[in-house]
Amino acid sequence: MSYIKFIVSGYGGEVLLHKITKKCAEFWQSAEMHEHMDNYLGSPEWFAEENPDIKIPKYAQLPQWYECENRAHEFGAAESMAQLEIVEMDGPEWDSKQIKDIYYGSFSEFVDDNGGPDLVISEEEIMPKPIDYTLACVHSEKGTFYEGTIEIEGEFEPTKVSFDTTNIHEDILITGVYYNGEYVDNNGGDTVGKSLDIDIIEPWE
Repeated sequence: MSYIKFIVSGYGGEVLLHKITKKCAEFWQSAEMHEHMDNYLGSPEWFAEENPDIKIPKYAQLPQWYECENRAHEFGAAESMAQLEIVEMDGPEWDSKQIKDIYYGSFSEFVDDNGGPDLVISEEEIMPKPIDYTLACVHSEKGTFYEGTIEIEGEFEPTKVSFDTTNIHEDILITGVYYNGEYVDNNGGDTVGKSLDIDIIEPWE
C-alpha cells in the first residue's frame, strides 16, 4: 500500500452568483451608487455607519459579498494558472513524512501528458439564467486550494488520476481530484486574498 498526496496551488479563488431583481440592479448601476457597491458589499453594517446620509432602500439591500450565493458558490484554483504536486507519503496523517516526489509542474501539462481531456471526468457549467439579473462576486486568491491524501494499491499510475472542473462566470476552477475513480478528500488549503471584483450580469437573449 502507498499513500499519495495531491496538492493543487496557484491562482484562483471564490466565485459567487446571486440572483437579484431588476430594480436592485438599476439602483446599484445608477451614477450615484455604482461607486459605492464594492464598499457596501464588503460590509453593509460598516457602510451604513460610515455613510449615514446614504439610505439603501429595502429592495436594494444585500448581504455581505460572501453570503451572495443563492445561485452558486464555488472555490478552487483556476485551471489555466494551477500547479499540481503529487508526492508519496509514509502515512495519511498531516504530519506524515514525504518519501519521494512524483510530479511537480503545470496542471495543464499533466493533463496533456496523461490522457488529455479524458482526465477531466466532469466539467460542470454554472451560468446565470438568461432572464435573470445576477450579481457576480469574484474573490481572487493565491496559494494552496486543494490538499488531500489517498491510500492506493501497487505502483502509482498517472493515467488513473482524474479531475472535476467547474466553469462558473469567467473562470474554470478545479473542484475535485480522483484516483482510480475514488475521490480524494480535500483537507483544505492555505490561500491569501488578492482582490474582490463585483459585477452585475444583465439578462440576455
